[in-house]
Amino acid sequence: MSRVSYVPTAALIIRRNALANLGGFDEHLRYGEDVDLTWRLIAAGHTVRYQPEATVWHQPRPTLRAWLQQRHHYGTSAAPLSTRHPELLTCARANGWTLTAAALTTAGRPGLGATLAAASTAALPRTLRRKGIPARAALTLTAQGQLGAATMLAAAIRRGWWPLLLPTKRGRRILAASLLPCLAEGIAHATRTLSPHPSRGTEPPSTARRLDPIRWTALRIADDLAYSTGVITGCLRHRTLGPLLPQTTERHQP
Repeated sequence: MSRVSYVPTAALIIRRNALANLGGFDEHLRYGEDVDLTWRLIAAGHTVRYQPEATVWHQPRPTLRAWLQQRHHYGTSAAPLSTRHPELLTCARANGWTLTAAALTTAGRPGLGATLAAASTAALPRTLRRKGIPARAALTLTAQGQLGAATMLAAAIRRGWWPLLLPTKRGRRILAASLLPCLAEGIAHATRTLSPHPSRGTEPPSTARRLDPIRWTALRIADDLAYSTGVITGCLRHRTLGPLLPQTTERHQP
């Protein structure tokens, strides 16, 4: 029951008058037109909800090259979406202390960055306790928040910032560290039994397969690489850095 950043239109039920009042999909957008539509619906005062129980089976791209091209094209939508909705699209959103600590670490001041991160982390449980949250719950929330911020920054590195890190040895180490969540996801998925998309029909196939963690991790990294090249291409094409700039959570607080 928390907010999601966007919903796709693989299966969209919408009031006809709401769609007509907005002029339908923006036909100038080749990709990301569904994200743009849902954001415009929300801005117009409508409620858009994601229904996780709904399942849509579709034919995926038949080859690895076609799939990577699709991911690249999806990435190109970030720039036009950013110019249309600058407050809604960002590569990373965290508090100012977290972003400053990450910047210091990247700039070669890891000690200072770690000190700042530790200080802000230590202050958060006290702040939560003053709001009536028990100490154990406050510590759990703090740990989850820090892990979430680190995972988000790692994704931002893989999906846009990595060209800035390649030239230096320190940057390459940080880039390598950003791949750890992909490896963790690959190991986690190896323990699950997943079914491939069926080519026909609406029912999932009865056969299942286990994903190889090495192959899954490699495809996960390839996914981010293809998407990031699309983001960078879109930024150059539209002459904007919007999708590559982080935002602080403070600017969104009332």
